[in-house]
Amino acid sequence: MKYSIGLIAAGLLSVAGTAYGDAVTATATVVSDYDFRGITLTSKEPALQISVDYAHDSGFYAGIWGSRLNFGDCCHEKAELDYYTGYAWNTGEDLAWNAYFIYYTYPSAQLGGVSFDYPETNIGLTYKWLGAKLWYSWDYNNTDKEGYYVDLSGTFPMPQDFNLVVHGGYSGGDYWSSINSEYFDYSIGVTKSVGHFNLALKFIDGSDALDGDDTDPGNTYDHDVFSTDSKVFFSVSTTFPWSSK
Repeated sequence: MKYSIGLIAAGLLSVAGTAYGDAVTATATVVSDYDFRGITLTSKEPALQISVDYAHDSGFYAGIWGSRLNFGDCCHEKAELDYYTGYAWNTGEDLAWNAYFIYYTYPSAQLGGVSFDYPETNIGLTYKWLGAKLWYSWDYNNTDKEGYYVDLSGTFPMPQDFNLVVHGGYSGGDYWSSINSEYFDYSIGVTKSVGHFNLALKFIDGSDALDGDDTDPGNTYDHDVFSTDSKVFFSVSTTFPWSSK
């Protein structure tokens, strides 16, 4: 399991979408798979994910996000809890910035008495339909090695209030190079809002990172654990309190 530790990462938060306004909201999301940068963290199983967020009209925000996990027989994991804070601001009608700090925690998960909790920072820029983000951790996955993730995405309006969404990302840095697993992931799909619910359907794929298949020549390991296989992903989410509009 020594290489599989490298794939125990954390949830990608949608904090870039935090709205301005002095308010507390809660969001519940059901996903067909907890996908993190092209890697499943629920062994290709569904998950319920919940966040509670505070947003101030100055652009400051903070919150907590949680999800179930499934690492097979790895690490006594049950859930993930992430704590984050940041600031979002607009510098023009079509230009927006976002920066935040996040701390990923796995309350019950350990391997050899070592936890996987670690910090990460992010800065993002959105101009009209195009977005770019950079994540960086100086202690990726609590290994004392640096890791980064670069994300480019686009959202294009379509008829009937659908949106076409495309994404490409690259994971690199000392951590990933130390296990020969720097990799690229991408997705393409559609999103749509129906009443109080946001729906997303995507195809996700990319180059293979190091997963259970690579660490088990005897073919006895659960190959769904940390899999980077291509997949169809579906999610439905809603945010409370519901607007009266």
